[in-house]
Amino acid sequence: MMIFFATFIVLAWLLSLLALVLIRPKTKSKSLPKELPFVSILISLRNEENNVRLLYENLVQLSYSQSNFEIILGDDDSSDQTLELLEKYKPGNASVYAFSESETSNLNKQKVLSSLSKMARGEYLIFTDADMKFSPDWIQGMLAQCSHDNGLMVGLTRVSGERWLDRMQNVDWLFNEQIIAWFANIGVALTAWGNNMLISKHTYDLVGGHEGLNGTIVEDVDLLRRVQENKGRLIVNQDPTAVGTTQPIHNIRDLLHQRKRWMKGLVGINPIFWMAAFIKALFWPCIIYLCILNPLWLLGIGVTLIAKLVIIKRAFITTKNNHSIADLLTFEIYDFFFYLITFAHYLLPVKVVWKGRDY
Repeated sequence: MMIFFATFIVLAWLLSLLALVLIRPKTKSKSLPKELPFVSILISLRNEENNVRLLYENLVQLSYSQSNFEIILGDDDSSDQTLELLEKYKPGNASVYAFSESETSNLNKQKVLSSLSKMARGEYLIFTDADMKFSPDWIQGMLAQCSHDNGLMVGLTRVSGERWLDRMQNVDWLFNEQIIAWFANIGVALTAWGNNMLISKHTYDLVGGHEGLNGTIVEDVDLLRRVQENKGRLIVNQDPTAVGTTQPIHNIRDLLHQRKRWMKGLVGINPIFWMAAFIKALFWPCIIYLCILNPLWLLGIGVTLIAKLVIIKRAFITTKNNHSIADLLTFEIYDFFFYLITFAHYLLPVKVVWKGRDY
């Protein structure tokens, strides 16, 4: 029975990786209309004083016509100089609003984004975060694959930074985004991320927007749920111009809290996600067990590493990352142990700490 179980786990993961390598999603871009749609960029900020100026510098260099997009920012009761800096450096097409904790209760970001969306005039809404950077053609890249078919789109996100932990987070993001993109291509939505997200205003209003969500600290995942309930689909935009760059989490403690918040939001999401997570977590113990019984299973380890190298290298090329074989190989060790630690932390009876608040 043990051999059968281990064989099932190993073959399931190997076949999944080979499918990712051999069956590649097709990117269908469309030409932008002569009359460009009006776009609203919505950002909720809390204690982001170190990012405000860089955020504005990044937004003003966008090549999309300034008359065709607006930037709406909401300060979520920051205790630093975020609000003052937002007002000081804001470009001409930006509006800034301040929200107190009494207005947002414990739903903070969800409430802020809900309020901002009501002010938005755009045909399309783009959600992002204060620590993100984009290429000049970011808006065009996001619009190139959008439609009015009740879908929700996310662009790829990579992680900046030169430290080893930064690089591991980058590989982690890019590898898992490839898995999510593959499933989205066959109509299975696993999850979404709100730092590089686009949705038409029509679809947003149709599903009730952020206001219609249950109280949540993972508003991006819950918005995807509502889109799915309305027969909408997830689109993972792999256009290089739609790629965003986020800043890394600087220590393991904060990284664990980030992942615990994500996992709490994934409760009740597509069961395929949890099945894949279960198979992934057990792969290495199972294949090592099989290798002890029969050294021929070492070929499975070789196939696994080669397949993951191919998948991650493709993602690196799309996102214009430099990469090293050493990073890709050490990621396998990081991924296994951090995965187990993340699950253990998720089960511990400790609150999630996020943006200086406990949840």
